[in-house]
Amino acid sequence: MTFKYNTNQLTGNRVPVIIEGARSPFVRSFGVLGDCDALELYSRTIDGLIRKTDVPVEAYEEIICGVVTPQVKNTNVARDTILNLGLPHHIHGYTLNRMCTS
Repeated sequence: MTFKYNTNQLTGNRVPVIIEGARSPFVRSFGVLGDCDALELYSRTIDGLIRKTDVPVEAYEEIICGVVTPQVKNTNVARDTILNLGLPHHIHGYTLNRMCTS
């Protein structure tokens, strides 16, 4: 889902906008991506998502990641991904776990 916006709208009224969505590849457990942990998968996914939008990274305020089964190593994989990619620290990250519906 993509919503275009006027960059002048970045100041003034604060209206939430979903810019784009992405997901990691859908593969069998322990298959071709079996050696990748959640941080690597999300880092690749979020990096690709940012690259395909025309939104400057400084305009991002929040990144939300949905997981089916969270890993103990990266309990907030959204925030860990922001830090791993070296994105601006003002970007909030939170992880949603709703099993298969996330």
